[in-house]
Amino acid sequence: MKRIAYIILLFLYLLLVNIVGRAAFLYYNRDLSFFNMADGVKAELLGIPMDMAVASALMAVPVLLTLLSLKWERLSMRRTAGVLLWLTVFVTVCFTCADFIMYEHWKFKLDASVFAYMSEPGEMSSSTPVSYLVSRIGLSVLAAFVAGFLAFRFTPRSFSARGRRHARRVRGWVVWLAGFIVLLPLILGVAGVIGEGLAFQKVQIAGKDLTVRRNIFLSNAAVNPVFHMAHSVWLYSEDADRQFRSMDAKEARALTSRLFPADTEDITDTLFTTTRPNILTLQIESMGAVFVRDLGGKYGEGVSMFSSEKEPVTPELCRWMQQGINFTRAYASSFRTDRGTVSVISGALSYPTVSLMMQDSVLALMEQGSGIPAIPSTLRRAGYSTCYLYGGEPSFMNKGRYLSAAGYDRVMGIEDIDVRPEERDQWGANDSIAFERLFSYVTSADRSEPWCVGFQTLSSHEPWKVPYERFRDRILNAFSYTDHHIGRFLDRLSQSPVWDKTVVIIFADHGYPYHQFYDRPDFFHIPLLIVGGALRHTGNVETLISQSDIAATLLSQMNITHRQFPYSRNIFSSRYVSPCVYATYPAGVMLMDERGFSMYDHQSGVFISETDTLREKQLKAILQDSYENL
Repeated sequence: MKRIAYIILLFLYLLLVNIVGRAAFLYYNRDLSFFNMADGVKAELLGIPMDMAVASALMAVPVLLTLLSLKWERLSMRRTAGVLLWLTVFVTVCFTCADFIMYEHWKFKLDASVFAYMSEPGEMSSSTPVSYLVSRIGLSVLAAFVAGFLAFRFTPRSFSARGRRHARRVRGWVVWLAGFIVLLPLILGVAGVIGEGLAFQKVQIAGKDLTVRRNIFLSNAAVNPVFHMAHSVWLYSEDADRQFRSMDAKEARALTSRLFPADTEDITDTLFTTTRPNILTLQIESMGAVFVRDLGGKYGEGVSMFSSEKEPVTPELCRWMQQGINFTRAYASSFRTDRGTVSVISGALSYPTVSLMMQDSVLALMEQGSGIPAIPSTLRRAGYSTCYLYGGEPSFMNKGRYLSAAGYDRVMGIEDIDVRPEERDQWGANDSIAFERLFSYVTSADRSEPWCVGFQTLSSHEPWKVPYERFRDRILNAFSYTDHHIGRFLDRLSQSPVWDKTVVIIFADHGYPYHQFYDRPDFFHIPLLIVGGALRHTGNVETLISQSDIAATLLSQMNITHRQFPYSRNIFSSRYVSPCVYATYPAGVMLMDERGFSMYDHQSGVFISETDTLREKQLKAILQDSYENL
């Protein structure tokens, strides 16, 4: 009976550890989403089958050792099963804590994609203050140690084998039966009844509880973090061309061909006064439209530090929108800088499970002159000189290598900027310093050929420490700081001799989940505007445009072919008849057109938006086609 009691009680303890982990997720991140106690209980109940599978997995070896103790009566359970439990429970609790702590910043659960960024732990830690990291890590390790120690102490030193042989034989069968029962969730999980995709989330959240299904926070809370990571590792290990196959390749191509026509090189509106202007691209870190009042941003105004009145967070962007071409319905392709950068420069779609910038094979092909195309290499063949200035470390996330492979003759980073320690933040040079270096570069050189210069801001990023005090909210204050220096830079540039021959393309790399999540188009809505002395006219453009369309739209205005950019469309073409934007985040994919949007959770196989059969099929077709062409 001791063995049976041990197996059952250990299973219940491990199940409780996982349930408490979900409760901690809900409590720690309670300010991220509105939900009541009943919703939290629903999320707990929906997650229990996955908790059972994880508890069962943690018990696999201890149950096996318990069964072996029927044969080897002197087997030391505490030295074997106890020590193993201590280690596995310790790791499980640490990972559970990391999941709900990082969710506060990233707004998605930890999955296999995080491994791609672990090669730069110093850069990753720049997002959070050291004191924050130390306190959270310390408390997580302490909780994990205690949970593991309790499992260790709960395990008996050994099982006695007193009693008659027949009785021991009967108890042995009962122990085998108890072991099979507690391992059944693991067996079912491996077999696919629970573990196929996130099948419980797929069945329950999609079909039985719309409250949880339509609240991505509760949906994420319901999913066991260990189960989720295991599933994502399996998902990421699949061959890319089979990963999201849902229809015949010809059918997928037919559905996507209307959305991404092969030829959009004609133009219905001429934007530039010359086909060979200087090109300056300003990529703004995390600047979602939510911070821009003139784009309908919900948080486009904030409370000033000096009064109780609300003021615009990004007045300079709003001012320059009136002086240039303002694309009011522009959307980012993804949720991270590495993916957004590639979408703009290479006119590429984003992928929920792959960062092209982080793929050595992709970069190797680009360095050989094949692979995905890029704006700077295309312009270099047209006689342009090219350069990219970045105030941070170019080696982070393969950025420098990608930019060089994309055709930038020179990539300047923090080592190329004369910056004092007080002028740096965790990511590199403050935007004020970086903009000074940019202004000096584009105005001082005497160039006979046109030039293409890229630039990326840094300061509007966690941990939001900037040498600027305007708003009480530190996040709004950081975005206002970057906006201030964008306006100052453009004002100075407009007074310089290069202005009349230059167009400046300003856009965000992605949005920021400020009181919002990835499951709505608002997160992907970004500012996109073109200013400069080489503009023929100004005004608003209401057409839907994706980041990936910048390449084709720009090259068409310059009378340069863009046929090598299959997923980039010139939105001023007469053949751009099905405006839409496609975007991805780790767990899902969005397709938005003039009729609405569809949001697909690819990890669970569930659409978490209102039903639209055609758009849902088009979304799956693009997802499949993009991976087959990867």
